[in-house]
Amino acid sequence: MLRPYRGTRLTRFLGGIVQPAIVLCLDDEELLLHMLEATLTAHGYAVLTASTARQALKVATVHRPDAVILDYCLPDMNGGEVASEVKRLRPRTPIIMFSGADDIPSSALASVDGLVRKGESTQALLGILHRLLHRAGSESIPVRRVPRYSVQFPFSIVTDRSGKLEMFQGVSTDISEAGIGGKVNGTLFPGEKVLLHISRETEVVTETRPAQVRHQTGGCCGFAFLDIPTQQHRDVLQPR
Repeated sequence: MLRPYRGTRLTRFLGGIVQPAIVLCLDDEELLLHMLEATLTAHGYAVLTASTARQALKVATVHRPDAVILDYCLPDMNGGEVASEVKRLRPRTPIIMFSGADDIPSSALASVDGLVRKGESTQALLGILHRLLHRAGSESIPVRRVPRYSVQFPFSIVTDRSGKLEMFQGVSTDISEAGIGGKVNGTLFPGEKVLLHISRETEVVTETRPAQVRHQTGGCCGFAFLDIPTQQHRDVLQPR
């Protein structure tokens, strides 16, 4: 079983086009693969799935995923053997073993970067995936040289920290197609993923944009948008 990848979170830069980070999921349980695909896609990742080790290795060779999530118990190879082969093909690819097996030998974890039990929450899996991708550098946002315009309007920032939502308030100082800068009344961390709720005095509806924190100096923070501006966003970007 193989599905084409899809997603919305724009997290890597290829050939001048920003693309979503690709995660390959390997498991022989059809229902679990559907669950993983739905969860990861909802969080903005592009997803490839495979139900056999041989198929997964072929996909890894052709599509070069940014991360791999795999089970230990598979019909043709065990997860440790698959992880070892993936690392041989792409040494820097983060691999998470997502398994319910209780007797996984330490040798099978030699090429694995993280272990999550199937009984744990999906937040645990998403948290490890985010940290491993950030460490590998595949979720870094490229610097885009686009015009910036001085603007001033309120916005709020929502971030998920260990399953708890936190909200901060900010006032913009500038904006472009690539991101927004402003003063924020809280501490954020470079690389942190957030949702920005942007309010304009002339608009009734608040605009919501996924973003990544680029930097914070004192009370000033810069954000890189993780989606492509559509026509409805472009009126925000006109010079004042």
